[in-house]
Amino acid sequence: MRRGFVIQLYSEADLYPAKFAGRVEHVDSGRADGFRSVDELVRFIEQTIKEIDEASRGEVQEPLTEP
Repeated sequence: MRRGFVIQLYSEADLYPAKFAGRVEHVDSGRADGFRSVDELVRFIEQTIKEIDEASRGEVQEPLTEP
């Protein structure tokens, strides 16, 4: 489920832009973040998918760690 996400809307959230807020989590990686707009939600999903796709193609190098 590489592209699976859980989206939780806060209880005060509404579908109106001024009150659209919640939390989003990528199922496989556990990476999560809060959002306060549809744009922030979409940005998180797009960025996460991009990073996962790049990693699966070997385009992202892991940072070097000191021994």
